Amino acid sequence: MRGIRGRRDSTHAPIRDGLRARGWTVEDNGDAGRGLPDLIAGKGGATYLVECKSPGKRETPQQQAKRLAWRGGPWIVAYSVDDVLAEHRARGFAA
Repeated sequence: MRGIRGRRDSTHAPIRDGLRARGWTVEDNGDAGRGLPDLIAGKGGATYLVECKSPGKRETPQQQAKRLAWRGGPWIVAYSVDDVLAEHRARGFAA
């Protein structure tokens, strides 16, 4: 859930910590609210905006609108660290 300070989807910490353990730089913006993504993550010259979601959860209308309006690099809705790694590999990088 977003917008409520301190509340995060159950996948938030595992995705953040899993990326960091694999050498990624991760900025945690989980308290930002306003439909902004939970994480800014980068490795190998690539940067991703990551919205962490628990299984069965969906983006809020505000989150979806922000993602669809985004004109920068990839904005990923991730249910696990593997979702982020798969996107990174799909763009030609070693995860």
